[in-house]
Amino acid sequence: MLHSQEFNTKQSEATFMKTDELQQQIRFSIAQLSSRNGAADFEKICFYIARKRLHDNVLPATGPVQAGGDQGRDFETFHTYLSHLPDAASKFIAGASKVPVAFACSLEKDPTAKSGKIFQDVKTIKASGTVVERVYFFSGEDIPVGHRHKCIEHIKNTLNVEVEIMDAQALSLLLTDGDLFWIAVQYLKIASEAYPAIATGWYQRLLEEHRERETPRTTYEEFTEIKAALRHIYKDMDLKKDLLFWLPKLDSFIASMSIARNLVRKAIYEKFVASLMGLDEITGQEANVINFFSDLETCDSPQEIEDTQILLSFCITAKLKSRHTLEMDYLHKVCKRFEKTLYGKLNASHNPDTKAALMQTNASFALNDPRKNLPFESRIEKYIQRMNGVVALLPKTHFFSVQELSERIEDFMDLLLTVGVDTTELEKVTAKLNPYLEKWGGRDLVARKLQKQAVAYLKHRLYFKAIGCLHEIKIKWFNSESLEQSIDSCLLLAKSYKEINLLYASKYYGFIAAYLAFKDEKVEYFEKFLAGISAACDCDYLTGTWFNYLELLEFLTITHFQMTKDFDVYQHEDRYRILYYPALINYYAKSFIPKIESIISDHLKNWGFLSEEIAGNTEEIKQKMQPEVLKEKMSEQLFGQAFNDIGQIRVITFNAYGCNWSFEFLNDHVTTSLAEEFIAMLQILLADLIEDETYLIPGDVRVKIIKTDDQTNFIKQPSNESSEWLLELAEYVEQSPKSLNDHEYSYLIAAQSIISEISLLNDAAFEKLLNKKLKEENLIGKVTFGRPYAELFRYFIQKESFDSWHQRAFDHEAVDQPISVRLNDQLPWKDSLAPGYNELAAMTAISNRIEAVKKMLSVTLPLLKTSESFMLKIQSLRSKGWLDWQILHAIGTMAINFKAQPLYSQAKSREQLIQMQQDFRRDEKEWYVEISEDILQEERLSMELSTILPATLLPSFGLQSRSKTPNGEAIVKLLSYRFRYLEDGKEIIIF
Repeated sequence: MLHSQEFNTKQSEATFMKTDELQQQIRFSIAQLSSRNGAADFEKICFYIARKRLHDNVLPATGPVQAGGDQGRDFETFHTYLSHLPDAASKFIAGASKVPVAFACSLEKDPTAKSGKIFQDVKTIKASGTVVERVYFFSGEDIPVGHRHKCIEHIKNTLNVEVEIMDAQALSLLLTDGDLFWIAVQYLKIASEAYPAIATGWYQRLLEEHRERETPRTTYEEFTEIKAALRHIYKDMDLKKDLLFWLPKLDSFIASMSIARNLVRKAIYEKFVASLMGLDEITGQEANVINFFSDLETCDSPQEIEDTQILLSFCITAKLKSRHTLEMDYLHKVCKRFEKTLYGKLNASHNPDTKAALMQTNASFALNDPRKNLPFESRIEKYIQRMNGVVALLPKTHFFSVQELSERIEDFMDLLLTVGVDTTELEKVTAKLNPYLEKWGGRDLVARKLQKQAVAYLKHRLYFKAIGCLHEIKIKWFNSESLEQSIDSCLLLAKSYKEINLLYASKYYGFIAAYLAFKDEKVEYFEKFLAGISAACDCDYLTGTWFNYLELLEFLTITHFQMTKDFDVYQHEDRYRILYYPALINYYAKSFIPKIESIISDHLKNWGFLSEEIAGNTEEIKQKMQPEVLKEKMSEQLFGQAFNDIGQIRVITFNAYGCNWSFEFLNDHVTTSLAEEFIAMLQILLADLIEDETYLIPGDVRVKIIKTDDQTNFIKQPSNESSEWLLELAEYVEQSPKSLNDHEYSYLIAAQSIISEISLLNDAAFEKLLNKKLKEENLIGKVTFGRPYAELFRYFIQKESFDSWHQRAFDHEAVDQPISVRLNDQLPWKDSLAPGYNELAAMTAISNRIEAVKKMLSVTLPLLKTSESFMLKIQSLRSKGWLDWQILHAIGTMAINFKAQPLYSQAKSREQLIQMQQDFRRDEKEWYVEISEDILQEERLSMELSTILPATLLPSFGLQSRSKTPNGEAIVKLLSYRFRYLEDGKEIIIF
């Protein structure tokens, strides 16, 4: 025998329908609208569907006939100017139409006829009102696809307007969605219980219990249950259809004259927020809002004050969306009253916890106060200033929730990132909270916060910020007990470095994640182990390291089948790595390096049924893609040469900061592991320099790597065209923390020495930067994590397997194509004006140089100007882009060197030599020596201008070249972009 509660539960369960059954019932109800004169209800149904599924900026367009009627438009979009507001990232702005759009709806039959309802409404819309680009027509009839397309084409050809038609079947299907079902309940009288059962657990029990109650109760306990239910469902696409059951229950609280005033306010607040957030519909709640604000001055607790501020901000935002009829002037007056009340509470409060809560509310109020019409940037500035005040008060608080404060700021940061607003200053605020979070919840809480922040940065493609957060976790907040968090951080670092195309840095952190997960031997870390190996696989694939890719992939695949019961490769995210990429590699080998195709085929034969799938995919690719097309696609996708790991010598290339980095080394197991380790560390260092001004010159960096049994050493090789190095790398073998630190430091010193040679940052600034990186930012901790790269490489890629692959391939040549380096747009060369550039100072320096050289050539210069051949040289140099003041400077340098040359041999000390040079800077009339025009050959002048002069002028820009053979062309390029070297003084004519 069933108890009454069980009976009611069974009864409501019996009314639940399947989705297709529910759709048919809704469809039937739409059909009944015509018979009961339901055009107005149909229009409202279409209006709310349009606002939820098409464009949020929709207004009803109905009006009195004498005022022009609705001009054929049942509703239409309006232009929005809200992109600068705090809620610019909200669904409203995101969903707003960018062009005027109109909507029409009808229950009439056969609306697609040539002169039917659709055509007539579109014609009327086009003839009156704002010009629209598109019309949506909602029909209460089912319209066959052919008729719909024919009607759309006819209107487009005749009226030149795009039309989209949604018939009754489409509308009824949409109304089965959880977030739209309330429309069917309200306007089609569908029973709310008809919706398919979704809820389980406490919510379902609470729902059934309240359905049984016949008399509402206005107790605080009852309100708490209703509030819990509303907050549980209003963001849930499937459950929010229950809002129409719960929301009316708050009316008894709002209308009650016998309950506490603060409970009435809470009920108003919950109904407004749940209606707005859940249904995007608050029509008719204006009286409740006025009731809420009528005595806001009596709000006593910080929570009441905050609720008032939040409701006020919702009302302001909703007004801008035309969601209610309250006047903005009224809301401005409420803001004034609220501000007075808030500041009164702040001034009267002596409790630090209360004061902090009120200050937090005041910060939020700064973002939403519409009275002063401040730019959004100014509002954020005020918010940050007030939040800094909250942080400053934290040492005095006892119960104020630092975690909640941190989460609120993080949520706001996420909102700002969505609309592309820089959050650097807010990051400084939230960083100040870390010590308090650690004190309150431990280091693990801070690490979780930073990891959440890193995920947000990744979502918004702010990869360098994500990398910064993740390294901070690893260096400052790592807890040896939270291994899972460490693995996750390494996986996120692997993803981040991959996104900025630093693939060996990515591979290193993929290896670390896999190693940590594998060593712990916990079943729950199995997926993380596979994710780490997959990350390393991706890097080998993208760098063209395809033999190593297949080796790692076999390890990955075997592990999948060994550890996962009934592993289905076709349903797993690794299916492309396992089935498709090997087929591409196989086809590439067949097409361009047939001699190694047999090596790949022999290897794939060991993969069982997968080898047949790969062979089938290879044939499929072959049918769809010609070899040359494949080669072109690979050149676009890869950050290295295809099969760059075959042959006796291997070359790794990548691009960063306008430099093409190239590393050549012997392709054996140990040397490869050491070379990749150095490259990974270099890439991590390069990423760490993204926010620093290093003045790297563009060009080529070529490094030849050899393994040494001695200490790591680096030797600069002479070259004017590129930065060339011989790098001797030592292997880490001692297995002690100190020796590991020394090993990593020696690699890091070699990396920074190579960078220093292509950096024009002066010695003092470069040393200061390195000290900051090493001491303040713990660079060593960023470039390594526990185990060195080479050790991990040799752990996952065994020597025996490596040698078996490569020994068979050593005699084969790589595909016959020049090595090209793909541009890395994530680490571009900096071409913006330098931070210290000042146009006035630059022009003053140019004027001073001109006057100084004119003085040194006071006799020679006028004579040269009379020479026709000399002036032809000047015209030629000008045509190459050189400016008159630069040509003058070059001539001055060459003239002084010519005159001083006979005397240089007489100098007995450096001081005497400097004195001679200074003497020649006197007015030429005092020491005139005739100069033959022959020494001013155009070729020598060009050499002076392109190589010697720019290097000579570097100190005047605060720069310095550490290269013994400076790359003049690259220096000129940097000076041109960063200091307007070929622009400033362009208007000055000297010759």
